[in-house]
Amino acid sequence: MSESAGTAGLWLLAIAGAALLLELLLLVPSIWALRRRALALRATMEREGALTRSELQRLRRLQGETEELLKPYRRLARFLSHPLVLALFASWRRRRAPA
Repeated sequence: MSESAGTAGLWLLAIAGAALLLELLLLVPSIWALRRRALALRATMEREGALTRSELQRLRRLQGETEELLKPYRRLARFLSHPLVLALFASWRRRRAPA
């Protein structure tokens, strides 16, 4: 009895091993498809990352250009908000006001 139980156990172990190999073989196409999709996603991410980096570089360049273009207006705004200039404008308003 024990020898036949041992033989049956070995057969069950061989069948389990074969079932495990069969399951692994059935998973191979899914794994390859998943790998292919992952590689495509990685390529897309790299492409989009490069596009984002180039757009950020363009944005920084345009911000620098905007800063340069706004310098005269900022200088004028700073000049016009000086207390002496404001007092001069107030004086002119008082002179032009009807008596």
